[in-house]
Amino acid sequence: MNGWLRMALGTALALALVISARAADPEALAAAAKQEGQIVTYGCPADWAGYGAVAEMLQKKIGLSHTDTQMPSMDEITRMAAEKDKPVADIADIGLQFGPIAQDKQVLLAFRHSKWDEIPAWAKDANGLYSATYSGAMAFLVDTKTVKNVPRSWKDLLKPEYKGMVTLQDPRAAANGQFAVIAAAFANGGSEDSLTPGINYFAQLQKSGNLNTAALPDKDTLLKGQSGVALLWDFQGLAWKKSVPGLEVLIHSDGSTFGPYATVINKYSRHPNAARLWIETVLSDEGQIAFARSGARPIRKVTLPPDVQAGLLPEAQYAVVKPIANWKNMESICKKLAERWTVEVLGK
Repeated sequence: MNGWLRMALGTALALALVISARAADPEALAAAAKQEGQIVTYGCPADWAGYGAVAEMLQKKIGLSHTDTQMPSMDEITRMAAEKDKPVADIADIGLQFGPIAQDKQVLLAFRHSKWDEIPAWAKDANGLYSATYSGAMAFLVDTKTVKNVPRSWKDLLKPEYKGMVTLQDPRAAANGQFAVIAAAFANGGSEDSLTPGINYFAQLQKSGNLNTAALPDKDTLLKGQSGVALLWDFQGLAWKKSVPGLEVLIHSDGSTFGPYATVINKYSRHPNAARLWIETVLSDEGQIAFARSGARPIRKVTLPPDVQAGLLPEAQYAVVKPIANWKNMESICKKLAERWTVEVLGK
C-alpha cells in the first residue's frame, strides 16, 4: 500500500467515525465539516428565524459557505426525494408535523445531537430522525401604510374594509398556512382535532373577498402594499420590522397557537458533517439565543440576555396562545385539512 493510499484510507476512516447517528466529538466534527467546505439548505434563508446568524457563525468559525433556496415544507421533502440520485440540499427546515411525512419518504438521516435529552418527548422522533429546534406563534403582520384600522382579532378580519387584504401561505403545503387555520379554529371554539370552525372561518373570509390567495404573504408583498394583513409567524414580522416601514406585529386577541419547526438532515446529503455541525450550532446556547434575537422561541430552555427579551412581543399577548395537544395525529390532521381546504374554502 503506497503512502498516498494509506493517507486517503486514513482520512476516509476518520470521516466515517464522525458520520454516525450520534453526536460526535465537537472538534472532530468541526474539522470534518471544514473539509467539506460548504452547506446547502432548503427553507433556511438569512431572514428566517436565526439562520442568518447560524450561517455567519459557521462562516467565521470554519469558513463554511452557505447557499439556501426558500420553499414550503412539503416542497422541500418532495425535492429531496426527487434529487436523491443527484442530491442538492444537506439541510431542510420543515414544520414538525411534516416529520412523519419526510420519514415515510425516507429522506431523513438520523442524528441524535448533543442536546437530544433536553428536547421534550413530543418534539422529537424516537428513532432520532428529527427534533424541533424552535417555534413561532401565529400572528397578524399588518402594513399600516395601506391598512387604516389595524385588526386586533380574527373577528375583525371579516370586516368589509379588509377586502382583498388578507394573505396566508397555502395550507396544503406550508406549515404556517396550516397553523393559521388551526389558530382560527382555536379562536372559534375548535381545536386541532376539530378544525371545522377554522375551515368555516376561512370559507367565510374567502366568500367575503377579504382573503387574497393570489398574493403570497412575504416581505416583498408587504413592502409593495400587496399584502395588507399577512398571517405569518411572529418571528417573521419581528425580523422584518427594520426593513418594512410601518409594519405592526401582533397576536390576535381571540386565539392563536404555537408551531414548532425541525431542522433535518437530508439522507442523501453530500456534506453530512457540515449538516450535523449546522444542527449542533442551531441548538447551542449561542444559536438558540440568536433565534430568540430574531423573534423565534428556542426549543431549549436558555437564559435570554435583557436586550433579546426586550425585542420580543409583550408576554401578555401570548396569554391567548394555546399549544397543540395532539401531536401524534398531526400528520393525518394536516392531510385532512389540505383536502378540506381545496373543497370547502377554494370550492374546487
